[in-house]
Amino acid sequence: MKKTISYIFALAIIGTILLPIGLTHTETIQLTTPTLEFGRIEGGLMGFAVEFNNTGTTNLTNLTWQTTMTGGLILFNKEANGTIANISANSTKIATIVPIIGLGKTEIEIRADADDVPPIVITKQATVFFIIVLINE
Repeated sequence: MKKTISYIFALAIIGTILLPIGLTHTETIQLTTPTLEFGRIEGGLMGFAVEFNNTGTTNLTNLTWQTTMTGGLILFNKEANGTIANISANSTKIATIVPIIGLGKTEIEIRADADDVPPIVITKQATVFFIIVLINE
């Protein structure tokens, strides 16, 4: 009986010494996600361009974008949309919306959505003069 108690006591001491070894080890896990942001939005001859930035640490996939122009007299590409399959981490892709032909002041709404990121929306004021699109800052 005395021998059994000694074994139990010895196991309890060894268990108490070894148990915290696994519990005291800390491990840092860095969460990696893509981050979708708008970059430059520039007008020009026959249309405009939108820059999409992935400022995150992993690839951004399945980006879908849509532009809608309201106001003025827009004859071509009042609405446009497209898809960008992949934007690498800390990279940029550009969508070009051409041709745009019209006349007058217009508002451009740009929407973008991708896997694992919340959708983003921006609105820009612009002036269309036949084949020239001027984005107001």
